[in-house]
Amino acid sequence: MASGLLGFFTAMEEQGRIIVNGSPPCASLGRTRFDRLLLIGQCSVPLCLDALKAAIAEAKKGKDIQRYRDAWECIRLAAPDEPEAQFDDAWVTNTGKTNKNFTHQLEAELKGYKNNLIKESIRIGNRDLGEHLEAMGNLNGAADAYLKMRSDASVSFHVIDTNKHIIGVLLQKRDWAGILAYANKLTTSNPTLEDTTTEQPYQRMVTGLAYLGSERYYEAAACFLDVGDPIICQRYNDVASSNDVATYGGLLALASMDRDALQRSVLVTVSSEPRVAMQMNVLQTVRDYNKEALERLRRMSLAAADLEVKGQGRKGASSPAGSSSLPGLSDILLEESITNGSADVIEGVA
Repeated sequence: MASGLLGFFTAMEEQGRIIVNGSPPCASLGRTRFDRLLLIGQCSVPLCLDALKAAIAEAKKGKDIQRYRDAWECIRLAAPDEPEAQFDDAWVTNTGKTNKNFTHQLEAELKGYKNNLIKESIRIGNRDLGEHLEAMGNLNGAADAYLKMRSDASVSFHVIDTNKHIIGVLLQKRDWAGILAYANKLTTSNPTLEDTTTEQPYQRMVTGLAYLGSERYYEAAACFLDVGDPIICQRYNDVASSNDVATYGGLLALASMDRDALQRSVLVTVSSEPRVAMQMNVLQTVRDYNKEALERLRRMSLAAADLEVKGQGRKGASSPAGSSSLPGLSDILLEESITNGSADVIEGVA
């Protein structure tokens, strides 16, 4: 490993980051593409340079100057001799001017809509302004613009669209409590069964992410395992891919559910309920755990039955009248052996 990379990963490790020495798969989708690339660049030794270069290229495709600065800071430390390690002042200056001019343009258009009192145009104007501010990285400004959409929403679809935009900002801000609040509004604000079914995968996905971020792992597992139709899930790859949902669901279920719940929620496939396909290595891990638990329970049952038989045998062997003989040493050792064996099995299952 080059000295620059060694120093960079030493610094990352000192900051408490996880360092990956293997070659993880690079899944980068939609809005989360830059975040994933930057995270891989900060964690993965073999993919560091490629991921950071891709993160810089991704940042320069957009409007968020701070994202470019974050990626540049990393590659400047990891590989100072690379061309991408040279700060692009021209791009930063031009992007800043373009962002400012376009913001003024959208604000002027929105002001005109308000003067004309056209509710639908006002709603769309706030949405366009919010999306522009979000792309710039101004999350607070974007949230304010999205919130103003609600007063001009005329149908339930508009309310749902508003909530989704707000949830998108809250995900980036890691506001888990806010996500849960708005996720609940997705179904309560929509009376039609068809639309409720359509929105359920998205609602389950963002709720699961919020529970995961709040360290409520059982609830998160239940949400990810109940996402529903994988075809609908593919529409929301900018939030989480189908593979993300399946992996999170399997691992969280393994960590938080008891054996019966694991069997019922993960291993038993109900043909009438379409579910996101779980990666084979995750599914095999769950199956191996379940198989081991069953084997330990079987051994515990045999040990308990053996202990009961030995106890009945000692009771049946009566001592001579008036005798006060104590149990033999071999009987005591046998009982202790069986009891300890049962305890070991119980501990293994737990």
